[in-house]
Amino acid sequence: MSCVNQDTRKGYRIAREGVTFFPRRPGDAPPAPEPRPAPEQPTTEPDRSGCDPNYEGACVPIVPYDLDCADIDGTVYVRGDDPHRFDGDGDGVGCES
Repeated sequence: MSCVNQDTRKGYRIAREGVTFFPRRPGDAPPAPEPRPAPEQPTTEPDRSGCDPNYEGACVPIVPYDLDCADIDGTVYVRGDDPHRFDGDGDGVGCES
């Protein structure tokens, strides 16, 4: 929290680190540095942009043509429609080896 006289520009700031007066008076400790925001945490979810929302697991790219299991990396789980017909037996799992 800060308090400043708008005419003289004199004031103080109260923070966890202590009280800082400004302009600084002789003998005052240097002002505490402004706290830095915490670094952004990486997400545990993979970037799914460009992946067909009908599938989970391996990213199935959104393309206008038909894909085969050889075109993607790994098993997919059908969560909606199955436009590429990866799940031949209808159990919700496609491209299972």
